Amino acid sequence: MNIIVFGDSITQGFHDDMQGGWVARLFSFCVTEMMQSDYEKYVSVFNLGISGERSCDVVRRFSVEFEARQEEGMVTMFAVGINDSARHNETGVNWCELDEYISNMQKVIEQAKQHGQVVLVGLTALDEHRLTPIPWFSEYSHYQADRDEYDSALKEIAIENDCLYTQTEDLFLNKKEELLPDGLHPNAAGHQLIYERVKGELEKAGIL
Repeated sequence: MNIIVFGDSITQGFHDDMQGGWVARLFSFCVTEMMQSDYEKYVSVFNLGISGERSCDVVRRFSVEFEARQEEGMVTMFAVGINDSARHNETGVNWCELDEYISNMQKVIEQAKQHGQVVLVGLTALDEHRLTPIPWFSEYSHYQADRDEYDSALKEIAIENDCLYTQTEDLFLNKKEELLPDGLHPNAAGHQLIYERVKGELEKAGIL
């Protein structure tokens, strides 16, 4: 079985200097399980996270990336939306407005569901006090209210499309200073928490 994961810098593994992110940890787990079962539990995990990605970027590259790894019974995961929700400081417009975000997610989910299950990873936590403006992207800012609105939309999309939704923000409650060194990207401990949550949800759903 192939598990492919589309996402942004957090999916890519930014700031996990120990194991390369929550997707890399999931890959390591699946490889270990595969070897211990003498390849009876064959699961390949593909990390397709790219720093700065928004839902429109995923739409543009989805078909090529998906078809190259396509098989029946595969699992497609999307961890997209935190960049979409960023707000321009002068215009007040989100980097990808909510209606477009919803439309983009519907497009890729519809294609992915033709060949297997879809898992939506909830928007990660952020500390808006350190992200207004975003230090490395100073034209934009991150606000908690925007994050919450996009995450709520993602939950609704999951319900409407019968997808598994996995929440992650609660993992960082009262721990943002400790786990989000720049206010957005988790450190190794933060990635470990996301990995444990996602793996647990995949196991409960009978995927792993």
